[in-house]
Amino acid sequence: MGNPARTRRRLWLTLVALLSGCALAEGGVRLLAPHLTDTRLLARQLEAGSIDSVTRPSADPGLYFELRQNLDVVVDGARVVTDALGCRVPTVPAPTRPAGADAPLRLAVLGASTSYGFRLPYEQSYAPLLATRLEAALGRPVELGNFAVPAWNAEQQARDFATRVLAWRPDLVLWHYDHRDAFPMLLPGQALSLPPDFGDNPLGSAALKLLLRRLHERALRSRAHDGSGHASVDHYFSAGPLYDRHLAALRRVGALARKRSLPVALVIFDAFLKPDDDAAAHFDGLHRDLVPRLQGFGFHVLDLFQPLQAQMLGAGWGDLSPLWISTQPLDGHPNAAGHAWLAAALAPWLAGIAR
Repeated sequence: MGNPARTRRRLWLTLVALLSGCALAEGGVRLLAPHLTDTRLLARQLEAGSIDSVTRPSADPGLYFELRQNLDVVVDGARVVTDALGCRVPTVPAPTRPAGADAPLRLAVLGASTSYGFRLPYEQSYAPLLATRLEAALGRPVELGNFAVPAWNAEQQARDFATRVLAWRPDLVLWHYDHRDAFPMLLPGQALSLPPDFGDNPLGSAALKLLLRRLHERALRSRAHDGSGHASVDHYFSAGPLYDRHLAALRRVGALARKRSLPVALVIFDAFLKPDDDAAAHFDGLHRDLVPRLQGFGFHVLDLFQPLQAQMLGAGWGDLSPLWISTQPLDGHPNAAGHAWLAAALAPWLAGIAR
């Protein structure tokens, strides 16, 4: 048998060495790298790097970023107001419903920049215009929860559906699908931003905070993808790992919705269409197989490809630019007329689902 006193001494020496190492690491981080752990310094850096931004880093790696809560700013000439949930809301609060009024239909909207109303006053975007049309069609009030966040992809929207949207207890969900939804959340080498207080801990340790932040960054970087190894049609993915991941996210939402008997209406909105011979190839590559897949996941599906083609042909347009602020490759945003067109196209379809 060993000497008990010697064994205890070794244990104490090991513990002292361990504590000394931790103390040295803590002191080194605090002295040499306060910009990596000090919450106030991190907040200032974030603010300096995101002037006029409506988003903030999210502690949830499945979201990465989210809309800021309780925001009231002017961005690109449009006033942006958000509520305590981080949802964009009207600049003038809706009047309080009188006692005894009919229970409202709670409509949640998922999507990215178009549903959010990018570069437009919120009242001119299609979500509130659609809610007004639905109220008239259904003869009952509609309570709108707009959960759209610019630049989110399908995986981020699916994560938000499983957390914020379901917790809001909607009666009906409208998911605005865009072919960009298959794009990656991060690109290799893209700078990362974390919430300034991420990693704060009961010990008040800067070293532990730095470790937690590095682990979180590693989890985020695992989602980065350069888009290689994918088939594409008109700059949009039509097959490959990222395309499969976005389909898996849609499938998860369909399964969750079925469990709760919650109808999810999915509208496919295609930004860059032209009434020419290429339209058939575009439809075959991006729409033809997608619609039955989405229906198989349990969604009500409205594909706006044909209605948009009819709009162009009926008006004699060569493209959809009369409905858009920008039609630069890969990212376009409807103008006020485009949003009004969307609200008019969606209202009767969605009213039929809601009845």
